[in-house]
Amino acid sequence: MNNQYWRELEKDQKVLYLFAIFGLIIGAVSIVIFVVEGGPLTGTVSWRKPILFSISFSMIQINIAWLLSYLPVWRRRSLVTVGFIGWAVTLTLVFVFMQQLRGTMSHFNWLTGAFNAVIARLIILFAVLACIGALVITFQSYKSLSTGIPSALARTVRAGLVFFSIGNLMGFTIIANVVYLLFYLGRTDANLYVAGEAGRILLPHVIALYGLSFLSVAYWVISRLHTGENCFNLITYWVYFYSGCIAWSILQAYPGEHTSNFQMLSYTTLTLLVIALVYGAYRTLHRTSNQKRVIQAVSSN
Repeated sequence: MNNQYWRELEKDQKVLYLFAIFGLIIGAVSIVIFVVEGGPLTGTVSWRKPILFSISFSMIQINIAWLLSYLPVWRRRSLVTVGFIGWAVTLTLVFVFMQQLRGTMSHFNWLTGAFNAVIARLIILFAVLACIGALVITFQSYKSLSTGIPSALARTVRAGLVFFSIGNLMGFTIIANVVYLLFYLGRTDANLYVAGEAGRILLPHVIALYGLSFLSVAYWVISRLHTGENCFNLITYWVYFYSGCIAWSILQAYPGEHTSNFQMLSYTTLTLLVIALVYGAYRTLHRTSNQKRVIQAVSSN
């Protein structure tokens, strides 16, 4: 990040970048503690959680800070970006790290003491704020973007924010399921991320949440290899492909009573998505190659 880029950033973008650096520091400290003290990397109490949260939350804040360069500055934008997303995500990470140090669960830990219950409720509150912030930014991206940005970048920003909002909303499905299991059914031994006999609700939550990062990287790579219509078409294929992946993950999570049939349908869907992505990319690149040959032939004549 050069000095000129940093000087041109708005205040809320700088804060998000600093939050991301702080998150990576927490992740590095977590890795050091795990290496020194050891312990499991699976289960509800493990160093896997603060390590993964630090990486994912930092990626999210870096992506949000980057795309804000292409959104106009509206009134109270800092409240939405820094307050609803930045502080909410960072404090969630701090609580996850703190609870791991204490050797106890961070999420949904409502039944093992008053302090843990307060932390669990605050994490849910922060999730609500982050979701509201994501929805507001997504709405603003469809309302207006900075003038003159490439159409492929506009599609990346808008589709990525939609995926990010879907990921946050899927998180509420997890919360609703936990509340139902714990407080209505009293099933304290149940898997809190599984809806009955269905698949893991966590899967569509994670896939959708990382959609913004996935598309940002895809755009960064494709825009350096192709421009104009070809770049737009390739990004569009990636958007369709990732949308299908989210749909596939939802099919995995909510198969209802016909689990095996829906799993076969979902895997068939995923296979067709991969084939469609490869075919679409091939057609675009093949058309580009033909256009270059035509231009060379005309130039030679």
